Amino acid sequence: MNLTPRHEAAARPRVETGSASILVAVLFTGLLAFVALISDGRYLIAQRHHAQQVATQAARAAAQEIDPGTLAIDHRIVLRSRDASAAATRVVDAELPGGSLSVTIDTDRVTVHVNQTIRLPMMALLGVNARTIEAEGTARAVAGVNEAE
Repeated sequence: MNLTPRHEAAARPRVETGSASILVAVLFTGLLAFVALISDGRYLIAQRHHAQQVATQAARAAAQEIDPGTLAIDHRIVLRSRDASAAATRVVDAELPGGSLSVTIDTDRVTVHVNQTIRLPMMALLGVNARTIEAEGTARAVAGVNEAE
C-alpha cells in the first residue's frame, strides 16, 4: 500500500512531550500564590489588629497627661502637649518596633495615628515584598467619672 504524505502524517502517533510539565508548573505556581496569600494575609490582618490596639493604648496614655494647674484653677481639662506626645511615643516605641506615629491634641482629646511597614516573606516570592498598615486611636481626657457617657 502506497501512502501519500497526508496519510503518513495521520498514521504517525502525535508526540506531546513536555505538556504535563507545563501543566504541573502552572498549577504549582497557582498553589504557591494561594498559600502565600493565605499565610501572609493572615499575618497582615493580625499585625493591623495589633497596630490598632497600640494606637488606642498610646492615645489613652497621652490623655492622662492633664495639666493640673489649669484643672485646679479653671476647672477645665487641658492636656500638656509635650508630655502627651512623649507618652504616646513611649507606648508606640515599646509595642510597635519600627512603627511611626503622629499625635494630634485638641484641648482634651488625643488622636494617635500609627503606621508600620510589614514584610511579607511568602508574597515576596510573587513580587510583593511589603505592605504598610495604618491605625488610629482616639482618647478623651476626663477628670473623674461620675456617670457613664
